[in-house]
Amino acid sequence: MTVSLLKPQKTGFILVDPQTKLLNVMRREQTVVDNIIRLLHLANLFNLLVIATEQYARLLGPILPNIATQLPESSLIKKMNFGASACRNRVIPLTGKSVSSRCESPA
Repeated sequence: MTVSLLKPQKTGFILVDPQTKLLNVMRREQTVVDNIIRLLHLANLFNLLVIATEQYARLLGPILPNIATQLPESSLIKKMNFGASACRNRVIPLTGKSVSSRCESPA
């Protein structure tokens, strides 16, 4: 798919659990964080729906502060389960469309 085929009304960005304790154990943590921030800037530039998840912050820590400041206010879904299926319930009411997913790492 080329960028010219992406339409804001049909495209969104879901950021799954970019939390401190998870990111701290990743190889190339700073590269991952930098790429997440770049993707958030692009989502904003293209006026895309952005949703972020945060799983059990008490155990895994909050979303990394420099990522959190880039998120739209209403974009955060707090969850207790593993995975991003909670996003489906949030996207469908906002867009009226069903959700298909394609997962890729920002590294």
